[in-house]
Amino acid sequence: MAGYYEEIYIENIFKDSGFEKKLKAIKELGKMQSKNAIPKLKEIAQNSNANINLRLNSILALAEIGDRTFITKFLPLENQQDIEIVEAIIIAIGKLRATEYIMEFEKFINSSNKDIKIT
Repeated sequence: MAGYYEEIYIENIFKDSGFEKKLKAIKELGKMQSKNAIPKLKEIAQNSNANINLRLNSILALAEIGDRTFITKFLPLENQQDIEIVEAIIIAIGKLRATEYIMEFEKFINSSNKDIKIT
């Protein structure tokens, strides 16, 4: 059963609660490792029309939770238009120690002329 704060944060993602509340909710759900938030976080991460900061933080929250199933939706990396999304996916692969995606990362590095920054 979800905890009280987990339910509030998930609710803040679903309702029109404003950018700052949604961003805080996404970050907190990642820290809580909320399995209940995975579907909504995936939805935000994969929505190219969503705010980039919400997308990036959803990707990082999914990595904190330990979900790696979302990564395949962003492959191949070289087809991604937004370099910030690629950077977040690479960070997520590292956090998850998802070695099965190392070849994908290598293909991206070898085929891309984009500069990436991993911090």
